[in-house]
Amino acid sequence: MFDPRKRQIGEMDNMAIHFTLERSGHIFNSRADGGAPFFVGCQTSYREKSSGDEFEGLYNVPRRELPKLIYRAADYRGMYRFWAAFIEPTSKCEGGNFLTLNTYDRARFTWGFGQFGAHVPDGDFVMFFRDMVSRPENADYFPDLSVRDGRIVKTSGGGVVPMETANSTVPLMDYLNPTMSAVEDSEVASAAKMIHWATNVAPARDLQVMHMVGVFKRLMREADGRLGLDG
Repeated sequence: MFDPRKRQIGEMDNMAIHFTLERSGHIFNSRADGGAPFFVGCQTSYREKSSGDEFEGLYNVPRRELPKLIYRAADYRGMYRFWAAFIEPTSKCEGGNFLTLNTYDRARFTWGFGQFGAHVPDGDFVMFFRDMVSRPENADYFPDLSVRDGRIVKTSGGGVVPMETANSTVPLMDYLNPTMSAVEDSEVASAAKMIHWATNVAPARDLQVMHMVGVFKRLMREADGRLGLDG
């Protein structure tokens, strides 16, 4: 369970950016390198109707505390043309914000205006996160993660631990959000890092768009194969 006292996250893993986590009731904030506090999310409970399982986690949309970093097709029409507009209705249904976060269901960590879920092997989140981990800023956020042979791995104790395979993302989900029964320090820290990264580095937002367009192109190709859409 998250310690309600302020904690310094990062000194133990030699991060370049040090995140301090703060809690006030059910609201979580963070500070990067002692800077101004920024909103991370609110603790919530969720009951899955099909199984009856109950989960604890974070959400941050809709909340007025979250910066309005909204996906707008007009901003990307020059690069993606038709596809920039085609993905916009889905983005609006998912909150529309580049910083949208959910950690309260079986996906364990769901991110961005396209709501990429970490639970699917070789899925949208995994493919997106591989590209994020490959970016130069990753040393400031997840320095123990890297991509080797096309897969996300963690450096631990001088060794390398696979975080995802073609069959499972359980280690990656455990890394980002250890359990579904509580809100842990590492869960809040992972969320804070992703929010800070996307807020301050425009290419991190551009990656969301690139992968969202890629997902929709794939889905349309699959639908064309089944239904004969003919473009």
